[in-house]
Amino acid sequence: MAASVGAAFGWGTPHTEITRFGLRFVDGADWLSNRIGGLRPMEDLAWGADYRGDLNPGWYVDDYLLMPGVPDHLSHLMPEVRRTWVPYFRRTVQALREESPANAARWLGSFLHFVEDSGSPPHAFPTGGLAHTRMENYVLSLDIRLPAYRPEPRSGDSATDPESLERSVVERLNRLVEYSAERGRRLKPLAERDDRAACEPLVLESCKETIRAVADVTSAAVDLARQPAPPESGGWIGEVEAPPHPELGDAPVRVVLNGGPHSTIAEPLSRGDFGSASRYRFVFRGLPRGDYRGWVERPGCASASVSVAVRPSRIAQTRTRLLVDGSGGNLIRNPSGILKWIDPSRPDHWRRVGGEWRTDPIPLRRQTAYRVGSLTAAGESPVRLRFAADPAGTDAGSPRYFTSGSVLTAPEQWVSLGVPGERPPLRAWLEPVTPPPLER
Repeated sequence: MAASVGAAFGWGTPHTEITRFGLRFVDGADWLSNRIGGLRPMEDLAWGADYRGDLNPGWYVDDYLLMPGVPDHLSHLMPEVRRTWVPYFRRTVQALREESPANAARWLGSFLHFVEDSGSPPHAFPTGGLAHTRMENYVLSLDIRLPAYRPEPRSGDSATDPESLERSVVERLNRLVEYSAERGRRLKPLAERDDRAACEPLVLESCKETIRAVADVTSAAVDLARQPAPPESGGWIGEVEAPPHPELGDAPVRVVLNGGPHSTIAEPLSRGDFGSASRYRFVFRGLPRGDYRGWVERPGCASASVSVAVRPSRIAQTRTRLLVDGSGGNLIRNPSGILKWIDPSRPDHWRRVGGEWRTDPIPLRRQTAYRVGSLTAAGESPVRLRFAADPAGTDAGSPRYFTSGSVLTAPEQWVSLGVPGERPPLRAWLEPVTPPPLER
């Protein structure tokens, strides 16, 4: 997991240990391990939601946090964290059923993060400042373990009915919050006077209860995901060809389907030098029968439309070639605003902030020269850049103004680009003046 953003206001070491032990006790742990490519990586992926806006090799963290129904980042504290439970549970089940092991593991990691934060005492009993850190991290990592646990039984219709299982997940997490909130009330005065010895037993109790909750709700997700696909469903395997990005190399390829919850990130199959093509592959399993249309996007390329006919018990195959956008080095995702999958009211990867349209955080190479600009209905427009050492900092501080076509040298490793106006720009760009050679 990338480490450019500190995991402020989240479990520290407990995330790793809670995930490790919680997944050991899942009903169907062997099936789950096979489906996500092993349980060990989950100890890292469960940290993901603390790194919003960041870029890992081959995937953006936000591609596993934002989706239809959750267009913006949600707080990890009560009461708002409660809004994450059902959407991320559903999305995890969907990924376990339909997508590649890597995609399923990343969505499960997002879900587990919110589950685990729900069991953190200063999240369940919202507390800020230094007391928050003490209330969840004053515990010895070697103590965070359970010798054995059997997940709560899911009997009758609840074992197969999605609505029943979702209700059971919400009920279980409400009990987790109540358990840790009670300990949070007791911990707060102890943490404020820095009495670590008195804090440790209470923090440990919440850690162990969160392990149990992780086992319970993940078992519910496995119950749903293991059910046979509907008889009218089929599959889709797609290959995408695209030139490597001069700075990002095998930049993430994202596939979204119009009018529904389906999306995935393709995985690289090959890599060539800049100017040659890389190949990526994505997979959907168990898609309901129908005709689908959507988009394929990747930084540095123009988005391409894609369509497929899914038929029962068949695997549709498609090939898509992405063409270079501009010089091929544009770091802005969805630079023409054509994709509006997450929220129909605005382009994906853009937000309306104050009087401007602002991009997601964008990774840069320090001391590298970039050309910036934007085009609106009124012509070329100036842009506002906010530089920072990490993604979380790009919304802070004063903007720097540049006319369209300006060349600048990046002072920091991250930036957000803003374009003034009521409507999104027709196009925006931020690209290296001289593309560096690909790192091998």
